[in-house]
Amino acid sequence: LQAVLDLMGSGSLDVAPLISHRFSIEDADKAYRVVESAAESSLGILLQYPETESAPQRTIELRASPAPGGLGIGWIGLGGFARSTLLPALKKAGSVRLRIACSAGGLSATSAAEKHGFELATSDAAAVLSDDQIQAVFITTRHDQHAGQVIGALKAGKAVFVEKPLCLTLEELAEIESLIPNLQSPFLQVGFNRRFSPSAQLVREFFSSCAQPLAVSIRFNAGAIPADHWTQEEGSGGGRIIGEACHAMDLATFLVGAPPVRVFAESVGGEKAGPVTDDQCFITLRHANGSISSIGYLAGGDKAYPKERIEVIGGGRVAVIDDFRSVTTVAGGHERTKKFAAQDKGHAAELEAFMRALREGSPAPVSWAEIRAASLAAILAVRSLREGVPFDIP
Repeated sequence: LQAVLDLMGSGSLDVAPLISHRFSIEDADKAYRVVESAAESSLGILLQYPETESAPQRTIELRASPAPGGLGIGWIGLGGFARSTLLPALKKAGSVRLRIACSAGGLSATSAAEKHGFELATSDAAAVLSDDQIQAVFITTRHDQHAGQVIGALKAGKAVFVEKPLCLTLEELAEIESLIPNLQSPFLQVGFNRRFSPSAQLVREFFSSCAQPLAVSIRFNAGAIPADHWTQEEGSGGGRIIGEACHAMDLATFLVGAPPVRVFAESVGGEKAGPVTDDQCFITLRHANGSISSIGYLAGGDKAYPKERIEVIGGGRVAVIDDFRSVTTVAGGHERTKKFAAQDKGHAAELEAFMRALREGSPAPVSWAEIRAASLAAILAVRSLREGVPFDIP
């Protein structure tokens, strides 16, 4: 229904040829008599309302009385991932007060708000940022909207959780960075969930006593998507390196315990490579402690094969994460494998850490230095693809 109404509103779906009768709303009874009449044929009957000067209502109240206790939450962007993964995980992370749900389409905002128990639904993001009963704002909109909404929320004094990527350009990153020193209790977290997974935590602990630099290999069997998909467009999605491979850059940073200081990337090429090659590339990172990591973001495979595999080698030890379903560790000639009951990429633990830090007034679960390094590495990796040279990460 919403899709049809959107098409009609934009003029893409012309229903004028279907209209056989028009009546003012005051004459609605005549319209229904036409429907009931066997003598007069009809197809589409249009009821016309008088012109009005009143502005459309952009916010509606769904719950008359607020939920008791809990931190006030505002949510901007209610796509499938937010509704199916993040919102359910947030509600399990402790006492929260779901205050306002916001989506550009009022119908989707209302539907999600009613399902998950928000007090208000709106199509106006400013209503979320200005509400003094909201302590934290979750941002899960399209990638090109992230930076502006993060900046607005931080300036409004809200804690911010934004799905990756944080931003798409160096200019946006610089503007966000300029706000960080002035933050008091509010803080910023990007949805780098993989570092919170049981698999990553186990491997980090396994190498905790290793003083030597580590070598990390991360392979994404990303699966192909159309070249004209919005995530492939640099203006709206930023491309798949900034949009998704940034996960691997943060994970590598977490596993080796040091931020990247140099990045180089190269993709497939040739006459048969296709219109988009950024999503078939290798990215190499040099880390501040001498470790190196190699990220293969590869869209040319079969989706039936597991998506992610991580190998860490160093200090006479080896660890392998197999699609966040199992971890194999090898040391001293002994191999051990731990299998998990289900795939766990760390979404629930990530939100628990965010909410715990918010309640306790403690620092953000992921430092700004690490967020900045991973975000900058992703942006410069794309630039490296374009220019064919490595870039230092200051």
